[in-house]
Amino acid sequence: MPDAKRHHYVPQFYLRRFADSNERLCVYRAHSELPPIMTTVKDAAVRTGFYKLDPVGPGDPMLLESELMKIEGAAATAIQRASSPRSWPPSQTDRGVLATYMGLQFMRTPEKRRNHEEMTDTVEKVFYEGMTPEYARARLIETGESPTEARIALIMDVSEHPDRYRFVLHPNEFLRSMVTVGLEIARLLGERSWWLGTSPGPAFATGDHLPVLFTRPQEREPFKGVGLQGAEEIHFPLDRHHVLLMFPTGMPEGAHVLERENVTFTNSLIASSSHRFVFRHPDDPPIDYMIPKEPRPLMEINQKPVYEVDARTKIQLAPIFSPFFVKSSPPDADEMMRRTQQS
Repeated sequence: MPDAKRHHYVPQFYLRRFADSNERLCVYRAHSELPPIMTTVKDAAVRTGFYKLDPVGPGDPMLLESELMKIEGAAATAIQRASSPRSWPPSQTDRGVLATYMGLQFMRTPEKRRNHEEMTDTVEKVFYEGMTPEYARARLIETGESPTEARIALIMDVSEHPDRYRFVLHPNEFLRSMVTVGLEIARLLGERSWWLGTSPGPAFATGDHLPVLFTRPQEREPFKGVGLQGAEEIHFPLDRHHVLLMFPTGMPEGAHVLERENVTFTNSLIASSSHRFVFRHPDDPPIDYMIPKEPRPLMEINQKPVYEVDARTKIQLAPIFSPFFVKSSPPDADEMMRRTQQS
């Protein structure tokens, strides 16, 4: 039965592949001058009730956590098999399980939730730009709200002073998006060409934002980031000695022994992409020099970085202009398992 309180956004089975026999990890804190710390797999990358649903009517609030644990169980076996060059390439079943696990892993972190919340807050406020009392009254009537003078005055205040307010999602909406987008990412990953890379000596680290993406600067389109669909390379460490490399469709698949600089490059991508933590085996060489000291923005809007908002200065206001943002039903766990089994 899943723990109702301690939810790991980087699963324990996966972190054990980078831990010592006592399940200890060396943890680097990204965007910090602080030295690395030692912790255990049990206490790493964990949040209280992070996947707990707010059920609409009768329902199990631990449903999503239970389904994630099932996928993690299947992924643990698939990763174990995929980590052996002798069993490469993985079976179609293992490939589907791994793609689903990686797609959900990309979406299931606290930073992704903050990103989703910031985007919602920004998009909602766009609806209030140029607001007039007449349009506010008409919109309230259209959405079934009573067009009281107090309500219209509040809408006008949001339009004129948007920084005083903060739009918030229903607790289930991020979890729904996490599953929906994660399964679509799984499809994109499964369609790529897969390599198994084996380290010649130096060890792979891992982080709290996986898989990691890379496209050479000269190949990037102006004003666009590096996305999952167009990335030249996608890296996902399987353990200290093996990494899954995903390239655009059409490249021959295979298992290869990498050069030492390839391992360093993967570790540098992990260090620069991680949200808050980078994990390595306690006996492996230090990677302090790779850890970025400055915070990464959650997103950029009109090329202006957006960092975490100080919630103490914000007022929560349920959106009325795009009510699709406040759906309250839980994510479709049955669909998640069905697609995993069909892959």
